Order: sequence, then C-alpha cells, then structure tokens
Amino acid sequence: MPPPDAAMSAFATFHQRGDFGLPKSDAESLAWYKRAVDVGYFAPEFSIGIAYQEGIGTPKDPAEAVRWFQRAVEHGDQRAMTELAAAYRNGTGTAQDRAAAVALYTRLAGMGDRNSLVPLAATYAEMGDNKNALEWYIIAADAGERGAIRPLGEIYAKGKGVERDLVEAAWYVAADE
Repeated sequence: MPPPDAAMSAFATFHQRGDFGLPKSDAESLAWYKRAVDVGYFAPEFSIGIAYQEGIGTPKDPAEAVRWFQRAVEHGDQRAMTELAAAYRNGTGTAQDRAAAVALYTRLAGMGDRNSLVPLAATYAEMGDNKNALEWYIIAADAGERGAIRPLGEIYAKGKGVERDLVEAAWYVAADE
C-alpha cells in the first residue's frame, strides 16, 4: 500500500484525468496536490506551480507560481528550475533577475540538461555579456541544439564579442536553413 501522501498525489491525478469514476476537476486536483504537500510530500510542488502559472483549477497567478517553483527548486526539482529561471529571466511573477536566471540555467547545464543551454546563452546576450553568450551558444550548438545556430550566425555577422566574420556568419545561417 502506498504511503498516504503519495496516495493524495494519486487522487490529484485521478481528478485531473477523471479516472476511476471520479469527476474531472482541475480545482479538486489542485486541492489534493496541496493536501499532499501539507503532509510533507513535496513532489506535487511543481504541478501546483504549473496550475498557478497556467490558471488550471485556479485563476492565473504568476507570483504564486514562482513561490511554488521556488519551493520545488529547494527540493531539487529540475523542471521547477527551468520554470523559475524563465520567470527570473522575463520578470514574470517576480522582479526580473537575469543573474538568478543564469545561476539556475548554469546549474541545469551542469546536470546535463541540454534544454537549458540556449536560454542560458540568450540570457547572457540580453545582459550584454557577449563572451559568455558566444561560449554557451557554441556549447549548445555542439550539443545539437538547433536554436543556437542562427544566434551564432548573428554574433559573427555583427562582431559581438568576436571579430566580425561574414564567412563564419554565412556558414551558421546556411546551417540553420
């Protein structure tokens, strides 16, 4: 028999899907996730954050979403790190803090999360740190992240952090098409 806290989380999923004859109810699902967290089961924190971010079973509340993502990050949830980094980068539900976004994206990259590489590079570029932006775009492109290719072309075309090189720029732009 699963522990009661995990069972509460399962009930949340049942309500979310309308499984086992339970009514499909996002609000009821959210309530069960919160009950599970209240008794010390932290896995649903990310799902609660998404509910507030997207307005699933509750009105949209970006600040509340950030609060739940922060809690989930404290418990090591990588998905929450991604959402929290994006919130800091864009200033959604919190004050814009690109340095905090960089810290989270860097942590994710260190955990092998390829999806964090392009946003990390882009955040550096938004901060005007062309050296680190170039470095992370190259790492992302080498990892097979297509979203890094066109920005690399633009960096070489404009000479941002590197000597302007239209041949290198053309190679990246052509590779993106």
